[in-house]
Amino acid sequence: MTALDQVTPVRRPGRPRAEGLEERVVAATAELLLESADGSSPTVTEIVRRSGVSRAAIYRRWQGREQLVAAALDSVRDNSPMATTGDLEADLLSAYRPPQGDANFDHLLRKRLVLALEDPALQHEYWISHVSRRRLGMAEAVRKAIEVGTVRPDADVEAAIDLVAGVYYYQLVVRGASLHDAEVRERVHASIRIACRGLAAG
Repeated sequence: MTALDQVTPVRRPGRPRAEGLEERVVAATAELLLESADGSSPTVTEIVRRSGVSRAAIYRRWQGREQLVAAALDSVRDNSPMATTGDLEADLLSAYRPPQGDANFDHLLRKRLVLALEDPALQHEYWISHVSRRRLGMAEAVRKAIEVGTVRPDADVEAAIDLVAGVYYYQLVVRGASLHDAEVRERVHASIRIACRGLAAG
């Protein structure tokens, strides 16, 4: 699933942006997450040490550790906007794909699922900053399809999004499969086609 939107770290007014600083901090946090032997998320002290960015500079850009960890967990996602052509099936098939060539995609996604279940504050932050904002593009795609008449007018937009997203996460969590596997991608796409037939008008 593509990242349809990515949160911009909160900055205090009047502070000039240091070129590349935010990217360096997020990359360092992602590295620490991938290296964690016990599955825990890194401390700010560890992030400071790895990134070379001061604690004060980090807190000027992120309100707390959860917000920074959420940004790092989401950093492997594509931030391209989702298409809203009115052809819901085509739009969803285009959106539900892993970033090409990113070997850390599955690893960080699974890491996010584990950490979110163990840390309600992180789960809430990830939902607010990333997932809920990505769903806006999906909701627009469904509504556009309703508007042009390819999806039935009584379709429940939120339930449709949950249905499609659930297929995606089932592959990772229950099957333990990789989204880089062509067979897995085709299974996800087949499920999307079935869902879209159920949503189709007429």
